[in-house]
Amino acid sequence: MNADSTLDVTAKLDNLLRKRACGALFINGPACAGFDALLGQLAEATRPAKGLSILGPYRVSADRVDDLRDLIRDELVAQGYISGGGTETPPPNHKALWELLNSVGDRQQNQTFLVLVELIGGLLLGNEGPGDLFSDIRHFEGVWRDRSVQVVYAIAGSWWHQEIEAYFDRIHVSFPYSPGRNYVRWTGVDRATVATMTRESLGAAGTPIVSDVIYELGGGHWEVTRSLLGAVHERPIQLQSLWNHTRRIAQDGPLARELLSGWHRLPPRSRKLLHRLLTTRCVAEHHTNERIKEPLLAVGIAQEVTINETRYLRFFSPFTELCVRAHLAEFDLADPA
Repeated sequence: MNADSTLDVTAKLDNLLRKRACGALFINGPACAGFDALLGQLAEATRPAKGLSILGPYRVSADRVDDLRDLIRDELVAQGYISGGGTETPPPNHKALWELLNSVGDRQQNQTFLVLVELIGGLLLGNEGPGDLFSDIRHFEGVWRDRSVQVVYAIAGSWWHQEIEAYFDRIHVSFPYSPGRNYVRWTGVDRATVATMTRESLGAAGTPIVSDVIYELGGGHWEVTRSLLGAVHERPIQLQSLWNHTRRIAQDGPLARELLSGWHRLPPRSRKLLHRLLTTRCVAEHHTNERIKEPLLAVGIAQEVTINETRYLRFFSPFTELCVRAHLAEFDLADPA
């Protein structure tokens, strides 16, 4: 499951909307990757569609996923789709929520709703909220029969795919997404977006060379890019200074600490693979196990690349490598150098 571009994510969402059936797009990526920016772009890309109402984006804590139903209900009331009367009792699930459109609603025609959701709280496991939300939405998809109402959820957050799989095995519910169909791994913005961010932040000093270097250093990770742009004050901008800023941000600061809070949860075998990556900087995939490498991909430490028709695992960006090397003791790893 490789990282998908913003265009890929938009295309998958558009495909779900065109099917005229209820569904969900699950967007998984590392913490601080800029899900709010992505959801904003998805809203702009789909807004012109006739008969489409966009709800959100909502930022929902993983330990309070039930709040999402209340947020959606309140916005449906605010937009006039349902009246305030009869909605005092919180809907127990998403099926009951959307049934309010028929019981206390005022619709005159078919309607499609796009619900944009960002799950916050760092790296999430199956039993920490996402599993409950995903199973509720999966149940809603399976039982909803009203063809006059289409609901599509776009849910973005940071979770371990394997942990979600294990959770659904335990509760004996069919899995909510399929890689390539309604699941994408998204790691950040593209080179063109970084170029726009650079020009807006640095003005004339934000040349194409500078924006390209910033993109390569951070790999398009939203908060890494923002942190770098916020650290650059010297003129003219020297490439060495960009490297120095990257090293400093990776060593300390709120961004490094937030990323590390998820990275610390890597299982022992994934840490061993990380140590190999620190030693060789590139590991052929036929030497790796899917369940061992998946956590490194999920938290944004590593990425998959193809070189001469061979798949390899390598660091996602120079920033991530610098951040790991600056905190080896926290991973219980010896310095391979």
